[in-house]
Amino acid sequence: MKKTIYFSLMALVLLFGCTKSADELNVKPGNAAITGQDAGQTANVNGYSVSHWFTSGYWTPLICEGAVIDVLEGELTTHCVMHYENGQIVWMIMTYTGSLTSQNTQEIFIIKETDKYNLPNGGIITFHSNIRGNRGSHIITSAFINTQTWELTVDRTICQPN
Repeated sequence: MKKTIYFSLMALVLLFGCTKSADELNVKPGNAAITGQDAGQTANVNGYSVSHWFTSGYWTPLICEGAVIDVLEGELTTHCVMHYENGQIVWMIMTYTGSLTSQNTQEIFIIKETDKYNLPNGGIITFHSNIRGNRGSHIITSAFINTQTWELTVDRTICQPN
């Protein structure tokens, strides 16, 4: 069940969350901004990144000790960075921030989650979330999904419920 929930969530994020191309954002490889580049460095026109922000609905199960203890939902701000090499997307990083509400207790949670998608060769999606509730709950989760099998592996979960 856990695998199905995470697969559905991650598939929706991947398919609908970050769909703008460089053309839609008016960014061309030759003039793409390269963050942190010194004036003396030469831009690599074969590698460039595209970045954009959006707000969308978000839903996630809250898992502690291998069991779903709650479901959180709300609207989050998302920063999406897609990196291209030779015109093909190579990786994507999505950072989610905002507040979510517990379906069970109505506790308000502040979340920061970072997902990294290693593409295009059937790579790995890694994610790390830090979720803090206004009643003292605190959950930290690190996990990854193998995109060839869509199997979820939770590396570490720390739960400090109130």
